[in-house]
Amino acid sequence: MAETAGVSRSAVSRAAIEASEAEVEALLSRRFDDLKLLVIYIDGLIFADNVIASVSITK
Repeated sequence: MAETAGVSRSAVSRAAIEASEAEVEALLSRRFDDLKLLVIYIDGLIFADNVIASVSITK
């Protein structure tokens, strides 16, 4: 489908990776100073040599 629009698959992939990296950086740089946290729950799952992590915050 990417080729039909005149864009290579690798260009689409690079753009998706760059956008994902920017979103992850924004999430990781958030401050929680003004939140009153009661519980932080962290869990992970190993999938194909990668760790998928989930963080749930309850206040």
